[in-house]
Amino acid sequence: MIRGGTGGRTPQKHGLHFEKRTDFATVIAKMPGYSVVGDVILFEGKEIARLYKKNKLYSGLLTPMGVEYRKLISKRLLPDDAVLVLVNKTLYIVEVKFQTVSGSVDEKLQTCDFKLKQYKK
Repeated sequence: MIRGGTGGRTPQKHGLHFEKRTDFATVIAKMPGYSVVGDVILFEGKEIARLYKKNKLYSGLLTPMGVEYRKLISKRLLPDDAVLVLVNKTLYIVEVKFQTVSGSVDEKLQTCDFKLKQYKK
C-alpha cells in the first residue's frame, strides 16, 4: 500500500459492500423452490442443508460432533460460509472475494491451496 494512497481502502469501500450484496443465504433464498430459515436451507419445505458462517463452523458443527480441531490445525479458518448438504454429507466452503484493480489477487488465489489442505484435516 502506498502511504497516503487510497488503494488500501478499496476493499473496505467496495469489497465489503460486494460481500454483503452476495450473502449466500440471500442468493439461495432467491432460487425457485428454496428458502432459508435461520441457518437451515429448505427445498420445497424440506431441510436439505445447513449454513455455518465464520465461527459457527466450529461452534455449531465441529465441536458438537466431537471434532477436536485444535489438535488438527494451528489456527481456525473463518469461511464466509460453509454449507453442509445433508443428502450426501458433504461440506462446501464458500469464500467471497472482490477485486477491482491488480494487486493482491494472486495472494488470494495462493491461499486457496493452503486453506483446502487445512479444511481437509
